[in-house]
Amino acid sequence: MTTPHLSTFLKPTARNLESLKAAWARMLELGYADRRVEEPDGCTRTRCAGPHDGFPGSEHRWALTCRLCGTDIDAYYSHMRGRTGTSPKPPTRHRGCPYAGKRNAADRAARYAELSIPLPAWDIDARTAAKEATSTTHGTAQDPEAPRMITTSQEGPRT
Repeated sequence: MTTPHLSTFLKPTARNLESLKAAWARMLELGYADRRVEEPDGCTRTRCAGPHDGFPGSEHRWALTCRLCGTDIDAYYSHMRGRTGTSPKPPTRHRGCPYAGKRNAADRAARYAELSIPLPAWDIDARTAAKEATSTTHGTAQDPEAPRMITTSQEGPRT
């Protein structure tokens, strides 16, 4: 995992560095990773048609890779952040992610665990699926290693 860094055209002002911390934390929480992409020639903050290397600011596309499925995406941080200091409604995965949606919550929870990414507090569906999976593997009848009641007949075989 790379360390947090600003795009080459974004000045390291106090505000940009503060935004970088919040954006990087949100990126990791969502299960994304920064992706290095060459900037187009002549790219500036106000005129840019392509994605950037590092955190480009809130209103520019950020080149990311979905750690859950491996797809390269371009996302705006302004679409990932909360507007009032809190997380927005549960965000959706990127278009085409096989881990998106309520019906894939169990797979998403398992993938987060496999990647050692903590389940986000707002992902209620994945948290519920993870709890159900844990209870299923700890002593219920569906666990093949769970103790079973075996009854034997006191009578011998009939002849």
